[in-house]
Amino acid sequence: MRRMNSVSKHFKGRCLNNEDFYTLLTQSGKRPLPDLERHLTGCSYCHDRLTGLRDLLLTEPEEIHEAFSEPTPAEIERTLALIARATRQDATRQGPYRSRYRAAALAAALLVPVGLGAITAIHFANKRKAEAFFASGRSFLEQAYGAQSPSGLRLDLPFSPKATWREAPQEDPLDDADKAFHQALAVKEGMREARLGLGYVYLTKGHFSKAREQFQALLDDRGGDYQALLGRGVAFFEEGITLEDSAKWDLELALADFENVLKQNSAGLEALYDKILTLYQTRRHEEALKEIEGYLRRDQDSLWAQRLRGLRGRILDSLASKDK
Repeated sequence: MRRMNSVSKHFKGRCLNNEDFYTLLTQSGKRPLPDLERHLTGCSYCHDRLTGLRDLLLTEPEEIHEAFSEPTPAEIERTLALIARATRQDATRQGPYRSRYRAAALAAALLVPVGLGAITAIHFANKRKAEAFFASGRSFLEQAYGAQSPSGLRLDLPFSPKATWREAPQEDPLDDADKAFHQALAVKEGMREARLGLGYVYLTKGHFSKAREQFQALLDDRGGDYQALLGRGVAFFEEGITLEDSAKWDLELALADFENVLKQNSAGLEALYDKILTLYQTRRHEEALKEIEGYLRRDQDSLWAQRLRGLRGRILDSLASKDK
């Protein structure tokens, strides 16, 4: 039953309808906004209903997923058809709020009998579309994935190498991966693995500042993402060794990122390996030798261990030549 105060009784029998709420949410409609706003000041029922609809529009996708079950494909199709119709109607409107047609369409969907199911259907439809784009991008990327940067630094990304690129050398699967990941992010901006994938694509193609931007976007969103932190450090390293004037500064930033990753994930060998190569690049050979010994105590047989043994030999030869 509605709760009415002494003021709201004055509005009994003529509370706001769905079209009125649509007008308030989109700031456009047939009924004058001042009339609707005056009504809200005296009607707690309508005020609470508008607040609830606004809360729905701001609901995080994860909260939607937890609160509601996934709609059927038919329900999604009906909802999207409804939104398309609302969008076409809104596109005919004139005035300063015309650019809000997407929010208007969503609001319209919320105000029809579909109710809460509408926002759920929208979420899952976008989720499926983003996942389809990402799956395509992953498939292309893994044809060329090598878990390392152009200079041989290690990465820890959620992809598995398939090594099928050699079968079609006339094509570059990374270009297709680039497009697919961008499409996924256009639908779902915060898609973590799509950004990690783009970071790898840019690293491999030598666009190091762009790679760093992708990893940085994840760190801005979730500062504890050690895979993005490792990726950013690798991008700093790659950029640093190509720019003589800023090399020292970029390499110091890379080293700081690798050390922070080790603080978060001390068991990970990727950051330790990259730290060793950065120490060597900055001519801190004694420190590099110490870290190599620590690495080899934990990993003796891998390709990475073999490379570090070769690096240790070069460092020892260099130090010996200086002593002569």
